[in-house]
Amino acid sequence: GEPTASGANPEPAALEAPEVVNRDAARAEDESFTLNSDRPVPVAVTVTDESGPVGGAIVAVADSQGETLFQGVTGDDGRIDAVVNAPADEESLTISITVGEETQTVVVENLDELAAIDRELAFSGEVEAPALADADGDGMPDDLDFYPADAGRAARIVYEPVIVSYEDLYPSQGDADLNDYTIRAVYEEDLNAAGDVAAVRASFQHMARGAGYRHRLYVKLPGDASLTRSFDGGAAVSSSVAADTAYEILPDSSTTISQSNTSSGQSYAPGKLATLEVVFNSPISRSTLGLPPYDLYAFVINTNREVHFPGRVLNGSGGDAYLDSDGFPWAVKLPESWLWPLEGKSVSVAYADFAAWAASNGRDYLDWFLRPEASKVFAR
Repeated sequence: GEPTASGANPEPAALEAPEVVNRDAARAEDESFTLNSDRPVPVAVTVTDESGPVGGAIVAVADSQGETLFQGVTGDDGRIDAVVNAPADEESLTISITVGEETQTVVVENLDELAAIDRELAFSGEVEAPALADADGDGMPDDLDFYPADAGRAARIVYEPVIVSYEDLYPSQGDADLNDYTIRAVYEEDLNAAGDVAAVRASFQHMARGAGYRHRLYVKLPGDASLTRSFDGGAAVSSSVAADTAYEILPDSSTTISQSNTSSGQSYAPGKLATLEVVFNSPISRSTLGLPPYDLYAFVINTNREVHFPGRVLNGSGGDAYLDSDGFPWAVKLPESWLWPLEGKSVSVAYADFAAWAASNGRDYLDWFLRPEASKVFAR
């Protein structure tokens, strides 16, 4: 590191546990609920000492299994903001604050009761952080930097695989079996030192098509970017894409899977796979990009309609265009273990606890998707 004025590097500060100011926000009873098994949780952390804000502190957020959900460096104002993806049954998160070679942790419990986490960690005295090896000069020390030679990237976030599935009769609910166009999606993100998203990698495999309609899968992302796509093992194709331009991931669904995978008499036959890498020309903030699956949507060829996740498109009255008056969404995201209903079996019939889970605004029966009626779901 750079020497001090006296010509010697300072000794690491032995940090005592800081005072923690809790400004967490509680969940409202009537908060929006979109029938997904996880939810975004905003996290704000401010680090101070007796002289004011502490910039350059490394803040990481991990789930109860120790998996890193976020990592970034506080700015000159001592603050960093993030949004992490929390499974509905996640009970706690751990926030780690590293200054020099010292790390302090704060465990946030009763996560299901919180709408947002906002903590200030106030150290007594003045924090004297030693200069640590940082080959790319991005502010993230080499031993915590997943890309120590790349100043544009500092952390890699790996998400659990999910199933995304669409009902294609929008704006009608149809049979509500959630199997019309079903995809397995796996995401990774690269974050820069500030915690913004520099790149996204993902794969998408067609899993089921319980519909006579045909579909294409698209994604629309903010920010100009370079995209590289590979489909069905073919050569990778790269292109430049302007912000908010829809990009095709999977072509006509009648060509990407050999059978419906929604009949009790079928043995599972997986569909075709596409991979995608997006490198943003300038890193995108989480508040702008959102969390995976981002704006991933199905285009229904037969009806010329798009089917988006709730929270992405407003109708003419300012309401959610893809969440009806009954709270029904036309797109859902669920854990990879989820078994979709057989054709014509609504999700509330295939899963006995689904209706109670939905009626509780997602607070009860959090593991409803683990208890299917075996005769009413497709066992792959």
